[in-house]
Amino acid sequence: MKQLLSILLTLALLSALVTGCAEKNVTDGVTETGGETASTEEEPDAGTEEPDAGTEEPDAGTEEPDVETEEPEAGTEEPDVETEEPDAGTAGRTVGKVDVTDLVVELLFQEGFQVEETTLGAEDYLYRADWVDELTVYPSPEEDDPEGEDGTGGSLGTVQIFHYADSQRAAEVAGGFDPADPSLFSMEAEEDGEATAMVVDFVAPIRLYLAENCIVLYCGDSQGVEDTLDGELGAPFAPVDE
Repeated sequence: MKQLLSILLTLALLSALVTGCAEKNVTDGVTETGGETASTEEEPDAGTEEPDAGTEEPDAGTEEPDVETEEPEAGTEEPDVETEEPDAGTAGRTVGKVDVTDLVVELLFQEGFQVEETTLGAEDYLYRADWVDELTVYPSPEEDDPEGEDGTGGSLGTVQIFHYADSQRAAEVAGGFDPADPSLFSMEAEEDGEATAMVVDFVAPIRLYLAENCIVLYCGDSQGVEDTLDGELGAPFAPVDE
């Protein structure tokens, strides 16, 4: 009986020892495992810079691209955009579609006449014109007519072109001529002047035409010159045929 009790006690002690060792091993395993887990979670290196959340600032020494346009060189002249001012004496000369003086000269040349052009001074301006050209007409060199058709020393008379600011102004001045006797001219006073009344003693019959911004006056008795002017400028407004 004592032996049986001794055996049971021995078995109980062995069982207790085995149980204690197993619990210790389990505890050690958990501890080691936890330690290993903790060691795998590395703390970030204090010296490592975290990435910059903002955009990278440009290098202070880097020049930004120049967006300004290049200034012109100081010595370089800018192109002149202003239109050339007309000569003070030729103001209003080419207001119409054509230069009437050039037109008349070309017409006479085409018909074989010789033309000498003269520009009259302001003191010779009649009929409130801004500018006056005078053409002396001669027969063609082939014609033997030393005295001229009107006895004016070889010429066929003169053509005067009176230039105005526009065709409306030319028409207003044309209204000042007496249709029956164009040597008579009168106009009422305007803001910049006095009334005009004159009688011009021409050396030969005259014919008056309206052309663009001009009044064309032919003083002479050449049928050829009259036909040339009538063909291009139309019938004269004075004198009016009865």
